[in-house]
Amino acid sequence: KNHEIRCPSRAVERTGLINSWKRWNKKMSSIRSKVRRCSAFAFAAVPLVTRLYVLDLSLSSSVPVSTASSSSHSEDDFCSSSVGSLHSIALEMVQHSSPPGSRSYNKLKHVLDLSTRFYVNLGPSIFQQNEENMTKLLEGYGLTRSYNAPNAYSNGLLLVETMYSSACSIEKSECATRPRILIQSEQIGYGDGNGQSFINAMTTCNNSPNCVVFEFSEYNYEKAVNEPFNFRDSFVLLPVMTQSPSRLAPYHPKVQRRLEERLIDVVFFGLITARRKKILTEKSFAYLRSHPQKIHVVEKVRPNELQMMADAYMNSKICLVAHAFNDESGGEYHRLSEIAGFGCIPLMERFADTIGMERYEECGGVIFSGKEDLFETAIDIIAKIDQGVYGSRAKYLDWWNTGIDWGSILTSLYV
Repeated sequence: KNHEIRCPSRAVERTGLINSWKRWNKKMSSIRSKVRRCSAFAFAAVPLVTRLYVLDLSLSSSVPVSTASSSSHSEDDFCSSSVGSLHSIALEMVQHSSPPGSRSYNKLKHVLDLSTRFYVNLGPSIFQQNEENMTKLLEGYGLTRSYNAPNAYSNGLLLVETMYSSACSIEKSECATRPRILIQSEQIGYGDGNGQSFINAMTTCNNSPNCVVFEFSEYNYEKAVNEPFNFRDSFVLLPVMTQSPSRLAPYHPKVQRRLEERLIDVVFFGLITARRKKILTEKSFAYLRSHPQKIHVVEKVRPNELQMMADAYMNSKICLVAHAFNDESGGEYHRLSEIAGFGCIPLMERFADTIGMERYEECGGVIFSGKEDLFETAIDIIAKIDQGVYGSRAKYLDWWNTGIDWGSILTSLYV
């Protein structure tokens, strides 16, 4: 078959230029050595409410992708260094949005210095670890966490919350100027479908002298700080949706199962939106029509059953994530950081963010793919796993486990 050959469209980080070129050459080699073999494909998709679907599909061909099984010594040295770490991505993000002397830099310091105590509440239990990370971040600056929920008249606390889980909603006039860090947790970007209440909350925060927003996505950040919103003075870029460590860390296996020994080929957890259904579910059914196989449905499965999720991840070859709503979207870092510790290959629909993407690929073992190729890319990876192309994932696990030193971020910013 003819293959469309394209250079990567996203910006290449300066530190990763040489490695990017090496990887591009490897991709060309991979395409030249086309893989044609049958592969078994099992797909697990979990809606938020009730079902785990496992589809066993037999496929007759695959689309080659770049799958280098090992890195050079120079790449290993880079990933184990301070400039190649997950922590370095966090520092680069905050320096991008809030370099010393910038208005957001000064406003954040003002907000931090308004109180000696903070109250953090990010709502649903899926954000429990993110809540702990925010606690480490602020305790590292010298603040003390309060576990007593404040009311509208408790003015001594710094509120750290999303707009959807608030002890004193920013939309209430009596709460509008409270010291507050608003955590932006939503995947939908500004102007891409968020309701007016979302925009109102961000506008109120921007107008308040005592409020800043922590934004997890560079793509979202660029929308927020430019026309028509112009929220630059109040937005700080930080990986607040990255779980480091993951809430599933207690379930990580002591010994990782080899990829070729795992029983599930692909696992996906998340809300089955119309977009995800079109990309994933409908394609799987199309394959089933031409390659009839069994469908196994397990009822009454909920996404917060952590042991069930961990069992699926540790027994899967590929852990896949597609964007929920838009082709251009910030990264699903919450999900990515959750699956990374189980040794499966993280296959992600390409992020619209650019900061850190080289390190996620080279050091975190993530494979990015476009929407149209996502399903076919998974099939090809499975074929290569069965051929023994992929070796140990230990170095990637070490990179994720080293993680982010949350307690040092603010002190390094305000030295």
